[in-house]
Amino acid sequence: MNRRSLDFETRSACDLLNEGAYRYAMDPTTQAICCSWMTEDDDVLSWWPEWVTRAIDEEPLYVPYTKSGVNTGPYDPYQGKYQAWSSQFDRLIWQLVCENDYGFPATEIHDWICTAALSRGNGLPGALADAARALQLENQKDQRGKELIKLLSIPNGGIRYAPTFNEDPGLLREMIEYCEQDVRTEDGMAQTMRPFKDHELEEFWASEIINDRGVGIDVAFAAKAVTYSEMEMGVLMDQLQDVTNDKIETPKQYQKIKQWLLNGLAKYEDPDEKGPRYVHESHVPDGIEYEMIDDAPDSDEPFIRMRINEEAARMMTVYKKGERKMSLDKNVRTNLIELYDEDPRILTDEALEVVQLCDLAGRSSTAKYKKMLLREVDGRLPGAYLFNGAKSTGRFSSMGVQVHNLVRDCVDDFDEALAGLDNQTDTQIIHTLARMMRPTLKAEDGNLLAWSDWSNVEGRGLPYLANSNRAIKKLELFDCLDKHPDEPDIYERMAARLDIKGDDPRQGGKVVELSFGFGGGVGACQAMSRNYGVRITDADAKDYQKQWRIENPWAEPFWYALKDAAWNAVCRPDTIFEAGLLKYFYTEKTHNGLGTLWCILPSGRLLSYVAPRFEKVPCPWDEKQTMTELTCLKANFKPKAGDTEWPRYKLWYGVLAENVTQAFCADLLRDALVRLLKRGLDVVAHTHDEIVIEAPRHLIESHAAILREEMQTAPTWVTSFLPLVADIHTGPRYSK
Repeated sequence: MNRRSLDFETRSACDLLNEGAYRYAMDPTTQAICCSWMTEDDDVLSWWPEWVTRAIDEEPLYVPYTKSGVNTGPYDPYQGKYQAWSSQFDRLIWQLVCENDYGFPATEIHDWICTAALSRGNGLPGALADAARALQLENQKDQRGKELIKLLSIPNGGIRYAPTFNEDPGLLREMIEYCEQDVRTEDGMAQTMRPFKDHELEEFWASEIINDRGVGIDVAFAAKAVTYSEMEMGVLMDQLQDVTNDKIETPKQYQKIKQWLLNGLAKYEDPDEKGPRYVHESHVPDGIEYEMIDDAPDSDEPFIRMRINEEAARMMTVYKKGERKMSLDKNVRTNLIELYDEDPRILTDEALEVVQLCDLAGRSSTAKYKKMLLREVDGRLPGAYLFNGAKSTGRFSSMGVQVHNLVRDCVDDFDEALAGLDNQTDTQIIHTLARMMRPTLKAEDGNLLAWSDWSNVEGRGLPYLANSNRAIKKLELFDCLDKHPDEPDIYERMAARLDIKGDDPRQGGKVVELSFGFGGGVGACQAMSRNYGVRITDADAKDYQKQWRIENPWAEPFWYALKDAAWNAVCRPDTIFEAGLLKYFYTEKTHNGLGTLWCILPSGRLLSYVAPRFEKVPCPWDEKQTMTELTCLKANFKPKAGDTEWPRYKLWYGVLAENVTQAFCADLLRDALVRLLKRGLDVVAHTHDEIVIEAPRHLIESHAAILREEMQTAPTWVTSFLPLVADIHTGPRYSK
């Protein structure tokens, strides 16, 4: 397939980052500055419009499309494809600006390929500068570009729909040169990466069709929600300032909040510890003399510096990159508040109020409602999905409004909730607005939505990939439970066997089933228990882990098989090693000579681990000792300016198991999206395990049946037993 790299530079009064590519390309103030492209002879040519010609007193010699039978650019509707970094933007500029204003020929979604999506699919960064730096390309991105964009692409005067721009001839020539260098860098990246397979291109184009269509939103309610939530946020900030004596002004001042929580330290002699003890004054035991101090000495114990006791400190302790840190994320806040009801000694009253105010502010939906309004086009939200968003798995991620993270616990009756907003307290309004976010996505008048989600798709995907007799028994259990929906499900069965107590034992069973599948231990269980609001002690988590592994004897051998296959592949290049239904092999010369560990998924898609190598790393149980681990380039992070070594991460068996399972489930979703579009359904939204369609009311029943049928039908590349079951729901608004 003939592919040539292309890039646009533009100017507009529209804010691209906040309003998105669709609003930007449709804005009447948006204009092309130039377009550069790579020819078949590896020359870079450029075109610019008439206003640039007047400014620089030079006419372009070429146009980026076929003209008079002479192909001077990348456009060839029969053979060629446009290849652009973040091609959605360039496609929209071509279609909505250049076709209308400059007479460019019409193009279709299928004429475009995104090299940024290709980079992410190759396990590399999605930003061009980062990707080129990671691969140490000869042609790097010109760092002058950011300054040129500020000088030329953003208005320097005028009003919103009559802006003025800098048209300095020298700067415009620099911008053209910058665009040409981007093309060289983009083409260099394309040359070093493995290309999309045909089915991946189909999946990418399907994603862009869904992005172009968008999902309907209730614009009037979103505007009202912004007004409500901003009023309530103002009240919260006033309360926060009162509690902290103006030390904290907003709930987003995370460092200040932590510093404030460090105040009030007392020192006393603890005979049990045989030395001084540093705690908040409210935690000093009765009858013990103490003195107030400004700060505590360095210590490995994080809780001595907080207005909390040891139990709360344990709940707040998290590990990131092997380092212990204190967290106040939403799960920690929820658990602290619930624990306080049982044991008021864990927090001082003022500290509790700060945690509660931060929790309420964290639940505010102001930002998402604002983004909806900023990015909506004719009552719809286009461009919500990023193909290959997760670099290690190929799962979709969200752009703008994070549609993957909408609160599932939504209101039962949207109209009733809307009518009751004026009668609610500040706290109630914040909670209600968060629960109304999902139903803000709606069908157009005369249409309905239908949505369907797989039941425990990752829990089925992992044993399917293991492909052992014992793993098949787990799949047979799922199949049996699917056929008897009135019987206890997989989570309820686990909760009963482990004798998990509490208000919702099923949630405890769910935590156990989900947290141990990828080789996790007590830490993984505790992290997931916080996500689901479940209290599990370390001792219980350890017992649950042991029991889960006993009941799933196929899992641990599969984890080690994955590790062995990956290690052996790196040790013996160009040789395939199998683990279950996965195949690993290593190539030394790929990705600009850094080498690549590949994993072939059942779909034929490849996962990519760039620059793998064996390293000595500290042992988790004793940092003074080392152990050998396989590591690779970490695409989600980048080094500081001046650093030459790219961040890396360990490919231990838990990571490998999680990656292949999530990638396999992503392939199920991608395949289903393509099949649904081929059958004529209008897909408008999706999450990792759910698909939403829209149809006229008189067709919704038949289209919903097709949706469920396709989601319960395994792709052709699933060649062994895999039971899939999906629920179906319909309504005018997207709900649970």
